[in-house]
Amino acid sequence: GVLLATTQVLIGVTLVLANRVEGGVVAYQIAFTFFLLPVALAAHPIFTALYPRLAAHAHASRWAEFSDDVGEGVRLTTFAVLPAAALLAALGSPALHLLRLGALDRTGADLVAKTLAAYAIGLGGYAAFMLLARAAVAAGDARLPALVGIGVTVSGGLLMLIGTAVTTGTDRVVALGLAHSIAMTAGAVALFVLLRKEIARPIVVGPTLARTLATAVAAGLSALAVARLLAGDGRLMAAVALVAGLAVGGLVAVGGQALLRAPELAGIRRSFGRRASA
Repeated sequence: GVLLATTQVLIGVTLVLANRVEGGVVAYQIAFTFFLLPVALAAHPIFTALYPRLAAHAHASRWAEFSDDVGEGVRLTTFAVLPAAALLAALGSPALHLLRLGALDRTGADLVAKTLAAYAIGLGGYAAFMLLARAAVAAGDARLPALVGIGVTVSGGLLMLIGTAVTTGTDRVVALGLAHSIAMTAGAVALFVLLRKEIARPIVVGPTLARTLATAVAAGLSALAVARLLAGDGRLMAAVALVAGLAVGGLVAVGGQALLRAPELAGIRRSFGRRASA
């Protein structure tokens, strides 16, 4: 309850500050909706499947298994979400120019794309925070994510105030996204450290984070280069840039993980193999 309340407070601060910019609230709402899509499609299924196992481990005091499953959850979540975040940041512009409706003109689409990119920077931190909050509750400590959530709200609100004070025009909305990304990522790191300390067990995520972050950045830069190369007027060129950017970015992300022999990718292959043979 407290964690949800802190989230709503931060959204309220965002809306108040975004309202000071013409079109700022609309830009925020559209960008945040796109931002939540990878969480809903990729991360929430992981959260849903993982929570009962974590609760069972905690109830039986199987903390070694608990830490292993938390680590697996964070690894799988970031493995799925970080490339999606990079592609959102890189391809938001052609996607929004393709889908723009009603009063969302070219200038408005550009603002939403920049705001989306700012929020996408913190997508991995946001998803990891949500998973770790559930893990803490499963371990029997609902206060821990609530306290960290309060810290995220306070620090995020302050960063938003500072960001909007040192920027001008529509850049103020982009500053809100950056502040949200910084606060959520810092909150995820803090919650990770505190949860690991509480269960007194290591939670191994470093190699996967480093590998996935590197391949996600490479995928995002590749997709951005392709999208800019194919940029043009009209929805047709936006569609071409979007499809080509997704294809190249996806190939770089998957290919990079394959070259680095990512165990998560091997696990997905085994899962598909088992389904095919069933």
